[in-house]
Amino acid sequence: MVHVEFIGIPGSGKSTIHTLLVESFYRRKIPCLSMDQALLSCLKLKVDGIFFKCFLNVLPEKLALKYAPLVFTRSSLRYTAQNAFLSTNARTVAAILSSDHFLTDEPHERELVLSRFFLTASQYHLIQEHTAEKIPVLFDEGFLQKSVSLFVSPGKRSLPSMTFLSSFLDLIPRPDIVLYLRAAPETCRQRIVARSKGMPERLAGKNPGEIQSYLDTYERCINSIIDLATTKGFHISSIDNNGRPEDIAYRLQQIIRSNTMTSEQV
Repeated sequence: MVHVEFIGIPGSGKSTIHTLLVESFYRRKIPCLSMDQALLSCLKLKVDGIFFKCFLNVLPEKLALKYAPLVFTRSSLRYTAQNAFLSTNARTVAAILSSDHFLTDEPHERELVLSRFFLTASQYHLIQEHTAEKIPVLFDEGFLQKSVSLFVSPGKRSLPSMTFLSSFLDLIPRPDIVLYLRAAPETCRQRIVARSKGMPERLAGKNPGEIQSYLDTYERCINSIIDLATTKGFHISSIDNNGRPEDIAYRLQQIIRSNTMTSEQV
């Protein structure tokens, strides 16, 4: 697969633009998969148990996509993929568990962000093994985003050292394309507060000042990681999410196509 990741502070519009981007590729009949689509395709082939396999193959596509992540978390395939990832990325886990920024978080915070990191790792490993080499797979939150979440938490304004972040970037799987969706922290706070589905779990019960402080720190960490990743040769495209979402999605589609297809295909 061509590994494409979004990164941006909470409320920057990653999920919205990710959905529009996948739809834009689909309308133009250009091969591209969301992470959920790629996961569903893998599960239909590899998931353990005749019930899960029949369940996903019988459901209409939209429902199957909705339930695929849940089926994955309930199947032994998740832990097989997770263990396979850990067997070749033990140093990544060791770096997380030795980080003062991680260890000084509350236990429930550590459990939450580490479990999400492992879930992303297991999904990535499975999809990488069973997806065609030239197909772009779009992760609305990938390893870079999860790395930020590991080391930034509500109530904490300090960041890991640049030396630590630099060494950590060398340990995680490198995406082929990073799409940095920029938005002002104040705008993101307003979006988060106005969400119909409620506040993100980590910000539940926080006052506006605490939310703003968290978003400001999150942005500083992302910018540090983007600067370091750029010096390491990561392919990063930054775009301000301040226009029509459809226009943003189209511009990102052009970026992905220009980096994954030949000149005759673009």
